[in-house]
Amino acid sequence: MRFGFDRQRQGPVGFVGSTGRFTQYTEKILVEEGYIWHSSYLNDDRPYCIKVPAKDGHKPLVAIPLNIINAVQDNNLYIGGRSNAPSELFEFFRDEFGVLYEEGKNGKPAVINCICHPYIGGRPYVVKWWEEIIKYALGFPRVWFTTRLEIAKWMLENYPPE
Repeated sequence: MRFGFDRQRQGPVGFVGSTGRFTQYTEKILVEEGYIWHSSYLNDDRPYCIKVPAKDGHKPLVAIPLNIINAVQDNNLYIGGRSNAPSELFEFFRDEFGVLYEEGKNGKPAVINCICHPYIGGRPYVVKWWEEIIKYALGFPRVWFTTRLEIAKWMLENYPPE
């Protein structure tokens, strides 16, 4: 499990279940404990707000899907016993980014998940490709490098659940 922290609250405000695992009770538990985002969904490239029934009425929760199927992640280099060149990580990012960036220009901004496991992507021969990914994305206007907490705050401010 991974958690997003808010320094002012001094505790976790977000949750990612391992490999998208969660139960029918997870959302309710999260909002009752003061969480504002949940990234265990695998269903979209765009965040969205939902209302979750809680003890004291409905509470908002921002779904920031961690679409691991389409995520740019280092373990894709070695799935199924294959061993791909780390440069393929950049190629996959460039292709994924291109599609999502064009959609974003048409009013549909999306989140691109880049997942780095220290024991894979933290290796020197892979790190240079993460650096290339960052340099590439910085070459485009209106790309937001941020945290899930900032995405959640922005979503609640601009697109609260109805």
